Parts: sequence; C-alpha cells; structure tokens
Amino acid sequence: MFGKHHKIPFKKIIHMNSVYLKFLQFISLDELHQHKQEEISHTAIFLLNEIALKDFEKTPLTVMQAMNLKTLGSPSNLHHKLNELREAGMIEVTSVGTYRRTKYIFITQAAKEYFQFKSEAMLKAVK
Repeated sequence: MFGKHHKIPFKKIIHMNSVYLKFLQFISLDELHQHKQEEISHTAIFLLNEIALKDFEKTPLTVMQAMNLKTLGSPSNLHHKLNELREAGMIEVTSVGTYRRTKYIFITQAAKEYFQFKSEAMLKAVK
C-alpha cells in the first residue's frame, strides 16, 4: 500500500527507516521518558497526541469532542483516559470565557516537556 502510492527510492526508504529506529532508540534510553510511558497507557498517549495537535493548531478539543474520537475507543473508555492523563499531570480541563458548561482540554507544561524531548530525539536521529 505505501509503495504503491508513494514513489520513494529504495535507498531513501532504508535511510528513513533507520532514522525512525534511531529515534526509538534515543527515547528508549531516557529513564524519565520510559517512566512516563509506563505510567500512561498507549491509548492515553494516542489521545494526548490528538489533544496536543489541536492545542498546537490553536483549536483545543472539548471534553465531548475527545470522548467522540471513535478510532481511539468508546466514550466511556476515553473518559477514563482523560482522567488518566489529568492524574499524570499531562492535561488540564477548563472552561474558557463566561460559558462554564463547555470544558476545553489543554496540555500542561509537563506534556510540553514530553513533546520537546521527543522533538529533540527526532532531531538527533536525523543527524
């Protein structure tokens, strides 16, 4: 499927593969990162990625929108994952403006540091 739609030379594919594997190697060597990975479930990490992307795009997700990300799980499961991320200090849920019923999800400084670490590992892998 991948090769059918994208005409990437074989040598370049090998190089990109090794960059990604180097990236995985860098992040696996960091104890703090490994502790976060063990503390937070894989589904919660995928949810955190979605939340961070929307935060980066300046269009934060609401709790209801996050719970409706059906590709990640049921609303009930996603609600548990939001709590997991909140307890891990990776997100905060807050109202914006005077309308208090809608709760928006923002990443915390801890999450920003988590993504900064991953960004630095990606840059190291490319070198």
